[in-house]
Amino acid sequence: MKQTLTEEQWDKLLDAVRATNARMKPYSGRGMRGQSCLGIIPNTDTARYFLYLAQILIGNEDEEILDLLLDEPSKEDSLGKDIIVYFPNLLVDDDEEVDDDEESE
Repeated sequence: MKQTLTEEQWDKLLDAVRATNARMKPYSGRGMRGQSCLGIIPNTDTARYFLYLAQILIGNEDEEILDLLLDEPSKEDSLGKDIIVYFPNLLVDDDEEVDDDEESE
């Protein structure tokens, strides 16, 4: 079931992702017809990255955000040398804050 991340959820997740030195941005994957969803560009092996992110979310008592990620199917796309893991059912506003270096991609 599609749902839209609240601004508070986005901000909490963005803080956790920044703590891992990874990147997060709105992403429109295959078949999404222009809708943007949550996209995370891990800075290491995908499985290891998400275990580390889970530790941070639990430590910050953000289990609600972790539950959202675990409850929704994810997909991956290649971005050349990087990959992006995206969650088509976790919709976001294209105007959500991203890091400056992400906007240039």
